[in-house]
Formats: sequence, structure tokens, C-alpha cells
Amino acid sequence: MPNKSRAEVQQETARSEPPDATARPESTDGERGFPRIYRDHARKVARWAARLGGPFIEPLDIVQEVFEVAHRRLSTLRPDVSPSTWLFAITRNTILANRRKYRLRSWVSSIVPGILDRTSAGPLPTPLESLERREAATKLHELLDALPERQRTAFLLYELEGLSSAEVASLMDAPIGTTRLWLHRARTRFLRLMEEEP
Repeated sequence: MPNKSRAEVQQETARSEPPDATARPESTDGERGFPRIYRDHARKVARWAARLGGPFIEPLDIVQEVFEVAHRRLSTLRPDVSPSTWLFAITRNTILANRRKYRLRSWVSSIVPGILDRTSAGPLPTPLESLERREAATKLHELLDALPERQRTAFLLYELEGLSSAEVASLMDAPIGTTRLWLHRARTRFLRLMEEEP
């Protein structure tokens, strides 16, 4: 039998080896998979954002956030989960986080107007307005500091950072039921403190 070249042996080996059962038809690991996922699903994500977000959510902002999260967490997309299902979960969680942030901004601004208005548009605040904003920021932090430390941390992670209950529990190294209890108590106390403000 004639000797075969290395290239011929490699070709025959590649043909005879069974395909890797864990390999995806189209890799979503790393940069190569992300452009395809974005191209195939960006319009769908924008449609979900518009329908689920309501009038206070900007769909294009949601799309950007969703794909930033998707890019960061691409390695978590399992072979048995479709990209659509995975992206829908990210979209839903992103919208929920934004809605929570909107509600919290509404609560805070109803007590201390202007504290969260950090846009650069418009004229610079007057010295009096700057003073009022500093006083409002101080008041907000006083309200937050009145919460027990674990409740305060859970509240900030959930309401301001937009993390899920599970993510808060993971970061705080506590059972999810416990963190939900902390969140409930923190919300109740925070709202009561807001109502007591003169």
C-alpha cells in the first residue's frame, strides 16, 4: 500500500470523524456568532421592546442595552436554547429593569424634584438651583441611610441597578427568599419615610 502524504491522512481523518455533538450549527461563542445573532434578531428585539415597554420606554435604547448584555453573556447561550428565546428573556428583563428605574425616579422626584435631572441640555443651573439640588441629594441619601444595611443594599441593587432577585441574592450571597424579604421591607420603609417628609 503506497505511503500517503500528511495532507491526505488529515483529509481522511476529518471525513471519518463524527461531528462534535456539542458543536452548534453556527457558533455563538465569541465575536463570530454575535454579528449573525444581531443581524437576525435586532428588528425582532425592537418590536418586542416597543410592544412590551409602554410609552415611557424608548425601544432603541432597549435594543442597545439588550445587545450589550447579549454580547457580554454570549457564552451562556446553551446549545439547546434558541437565540430568540434567549434574547426575549434578556429583553423582558431589560424592560422590567427600566420600568423599575422609571418608577423609582418618579417616587424620588415627587419628593425632591430635579435631583435626577442630569441632562446637559438647557442652561446651567443657577447657584440657588445647584444648592437646592445638593440639598435634595442629601435628603435622598438620608432616606436611604435610614434603611438597615442589607435592606438598603438589596434595594439599591434591585431598583437602581436593575438586577433581578436572583442576581441580588447571588451578589449578596443570600437565599433568594431572604433577599425578596429584604426588598419588600426596604420598599415599605422607604415609601413610609418619603411620606413622612415635610
